[in-house]
Amino acid sequence: MNNLNYTIHKANKVQREYVLERVTIKNESERENAIIFVATNQDNDVIGRIVLLEQVLPLINGGKIWYISNVFVHQGYRRNGIATQLLNYTFTEANKLGIWSL
Repeated sequence: MNNLNYTIHKANKVQREYVLERVTIKNESERENAIIFVATNQDNDVIGRIVLLEQVLPLINGGKIWYISNVFVHQGYRRNGIATQLLNYTFTEANKLGIWSL
């Protein structure tokens, strides 16, 4: 089960729905705007995820901030640096999207 061949990328539509079924996001707008990155194994199974949510706060960064809502790695893949790689990937991709602070 613990094959360390994995990739990290933005979730596709199917992966996004899979993740959204497993996390609690009360606000529908937050669900729609969530940015989700996943780690997938050779079989394209989601073995890890990170979810970014946007929150509107007046007078801060134009009224919007992003925060990390959820980080998860499947039990059989933990202790292999996947969460660290998900975080590093997220920071890089967030900067490309103009998100400078998480």
